[in-house]
Parts: sequence; C-alpha cells; structure tokens
Amino acid sequence: MFKPTAAVTLTLVFICKEQHADFPAQEISITAVTTPCHELQYLKKLIGHLEGQFQAASNDFKDLAADFTQLTISHACSTSPPTKQAVVALLAAAAEAMHEQEAIIKGGRIPVTKLLSALKDRRAQTRTLIMSALDKLTLSGGSNPQTEQAGLSRASDGQCDVQATGDGKNDDTCDTEVTAGAHNDATAITELPTIENIQFIPDTRFSPPSYNLKIASAGDVDGSAGSMRVGKTGVCAVTPTDDSSSVGALTKAFGIVSATRDKSLDVHSKTSLFKPAGKNAGCEDENTDEKNS
Repeated sequence: MFKPTAAVTLTLVFICKEQHADFPAQEISITAVTTPCHELQYLKKLIGHLEGQFQAASNDFKDLAADFTQLTISHACSTSPPTKQAVVALLAAAAEAMHEQEAIIKGGRIPVTKLLSALKDRRAQTRTLIMSALDKLTLSGGSNPQTEQAGLSRASDGQCDVQATGDGKNDDTCDTEVTAGAHNDATAITELPTIENIQFIPDTRFSPPSYNLKIASAGDVDGSAGSMRVGKTGVCAVTPTDDSSSVGALTKAFGIVSATRDKSLDVHSKTSLFKPAGKNAGCEDENTDEKNS
C-alpha cells in the first residue's frame, strides 16, 4: 500500500535493534556519517525507495482495475444466479479497493513529488560538491613579472602571476569511496520514521576547501630588509631562526612549490541516535557506541 509520508535526515550507515530481555521494548540506534559520498549513496537509495512506492501504488491500481474488468466480464457471461451473486460481491469489494487506492495516490502525489524534487536537487548539489573537491592544484610557470610594486619589501624584489588549475574528480558515483554498507540496506529507509531524536552534525567538508601552499626560496641573505614573514606574506620559514632572519636580494628563486587541499577535516564525524522506550527509557547500553562504530 502506498504511503505518502517520508522522513529525511543525515546519511545512515548503521541501524541496530536491541530487544531487552526483561521488557518487550525495542531500541533503534542510528549512526550518522556526514560525508558527501555517503550522503549521495543514501539520497540515491531514498529517491529510489520513494519512486518505487509510486510505481508499486500505480501497479496495484492497475491490478485492481484488471480484476474489476475480469469480474465484470464474468458477471455478464455467467448464467448461474449464485455465481452472479458472488461476482457482484467481489465487484463491490474491487470497486471499493480501487477508490481507496486512487484516493491514496491522489493524496500522496503532490507532497511526495515535491519531496522527490527537493531530494534530487540536494543530490545534484552533493554531486557538484564531490566533483569540486580538488585534492591538488597544478601550477603553471610564472608570468607577468614585475618589480618595484607597492607592498614589496625592496625595489629589487619581484613578483609574478602563477596560475593554479585544479583537476576535478572523474566521476561522482563514489563507488570507490563507499563500496558497501547500510546505505544499501532497505531498513535504513523504512525504519527511519521511527526515530524521534535526531541530532544534526555540521560537515566541515561542505565548507569551501582550503589549500596548503608550499613555498620555497633560495638566494643571498643580508640585513637590509625585514624578516621573512614581514617581507613576504604567506612565507613559511623552515626554522624559527630562518623566520627571524632578514631577507636581502633573492638572486635565485622564490615561488610556490605545490598547492594541496587540507585533508585534516576528512575524518568521518559520527553520532549515535536512539529512541528510548519502555522500562529503560532514557538509558542507553554502555556498549552501544562500540556496537555502532
């Protein structure tokens, strides 16, 4: 039977049911992982689930209509009064079922269609995020060299433009990053509405990416300019001594070696959610975290 109610939350990667021995109550625990790839897989599963409900509801209506047609033919062709009477009863039941199914479909079509549209928009946004997660920027040779510009430490210093180009991910399926898990489990969808307490976790990877620029310099050093950090914004000295050293005329090289994305925030963020019920309401098994990890 088609039901127009659905709930949406963070990516589900594990669902665990516990049956208390001293009380017939169940506790449903959910571990939510907020990675773009897990979310994409979950959205695909949820969209497929809702579209499947639509299709199943339509198929049920078609089956009922076919049964009604066959019963109508049987009633017209039968010459036995008892048979006709029995067929009439079946026709009435089939007609009532058809009307009920049609009402359910009409009542759920608009809200579920809107929900599907929102989910597909979110899926598109997540795919864009995954495609834009550049791990490395390819640097070109310097161009447009200039000297004696405002902000430079001395007239002999130079500046130039370095173009950075990022190569995006070849695909957004995440089949390599997320090969298996409860995001492919039907219970991740059907049991979700039973959860009452849901805590949302910010995903730092949905923020603009930051890149670590590796900068190197080589050349003569004297006491005619300020320290490295003062003379060149963004310079990272190798040692504290180098940081405080003065920078003179750089006769060899000064530039960016590499630009790589900061992956320090890529660790999965997890939380355990549960709906307490029965005698042990509000209590959680001390081993729940281990079981949900």
